[in-house]
Amino acid sequence: MIVAALFRNALLATAVVALPAAAATAPQPPISSMAFAAAAARSDQSKLAAKLYREATKVNPRDAAAWFGLGQALEADNHLGEAVAALERATELQPGMPGLARALGRAELRAGNLPVAESAYRAATVEVPGDPRAWVGLGVALDLQRRHGEAQTAYASALRADPLDRPARNNMALSVALQGDSARAARLLEPWANTDDAPARMRGNLQLLQAAATPSKTVPAGVDPQFVAALRAFGKDVRP
Repeated sequence: MIVAALFRNALLATAVVALPAAAATAPQPPISSMAFAAAAARSDQSKLAAKLYREATKVNPRDAAAWFGLGQALEADNHLGEAVAALERATELQPGMPGLARALGRAELRAGNLPVAESAYRAATVEVPGDPRAWVGLGVALDLQRRHGEAQTAYASALRADPLDRPARNNMALSVALQGDSARAARLLEPWANTDDAPARMRGNLQLLQAAATPSKTVPAGVDPQFVAALRAFGKDVRP
């Protein structure tokens, strides 16, 4: 469903979590190898990062940080099943590693494992209650399970942590629309989508919500083609 895709896209805009230092257990891969892997990940060279982190896990199979990095690199390269397995291994080795629960939630969400993603994100919100990205991820997992009221509570928690968090604002509006109130959703998003520095995705979502909120069942010609399917999902008769 197109609305589900919008939620997933909003989540994917969040930054990759930073890796903690490798655990000081022997044997250790060379520090330069882990640093090189992290640099490759930061440069969006996910294939290279995955190769380097995988080599590090072979040198020290109990290095949780290497498994963590491998999971994130694999997720960035869209190998979601392998990513989940690597992140679960990191969790087994070092439960509570900063950022790990959120990374696992993200990978599980992208893999479509919604209840598992929800559980991981809940753990992330307990681990760092002030992390808006964890709350936004939880909200997405709940929205995709049609639990919109709970999702909006999660987005509200993200906004308490950071009142300027755009993914939370964006997803709050989409969640309200999914409950059937596109007009209120558009009003919630409008002040944030009409600023000069608003992301294109947020502007597009406002256009979608405003079109969905029109009283007429028919949306005039000229609406952005990418929103045609979504508007039909909202009950609009969009003419070609």
